[in-house]
Amino acid sequence: MNQDKFKILRKDFEKIGMILLGVIIVFKILFHKESLFVILKLVLSFTWLIILPGFSLMYYWKLKFVERFLIGIGLGTVCFGGLSYWLGLIGVHIKYHIVVLPIVLVLIGWFVCIKKL
Repeated sequence: MNQDKFKILRKDFEKIGMILLGVIIVFKILFHKESLFVILKLVLSFTWLIILPGFSLMYYWKLKFVERFLIGIGLGTVCFGGLSYWLGLIGVHIKYHIVVLPIVLVLIGWFVCIKKL
C-alpha cells in the first residue's frame, strides 16, 4: 500500500476520532445524570455498527471527508440493516451480526480504498 493511502486513512480516522470526542462531550453534557461508561458504550457502539462500515464503503467514490462521513452514516445504516435482515433469514444468530458485519464491511471499504485511490 502506498504511503499516500496510509496518510489519507490516518487523516480520516483522526478526524473521526475528533468528531467522536466532541460527540462524547456533548452527550455527557446532555445526559449528565448518566455515567461516562454508558455514554462511551452508546457512542462507540453506534460508531462500530453504523459509521465505520458506511464511511469505509464510501471510499469507492472520491468525495470530501464531510460528504463521505454524512452519506456513509446512511449507507452504513442501510447496509447493516439489510445484511443483518438477510443473515437472520438464513439462520445466522444475531449475536454474530454485531461482530462480523462491521468487520466485513470495513474490510471491503479498505480493499476498495487500496484499489481505487
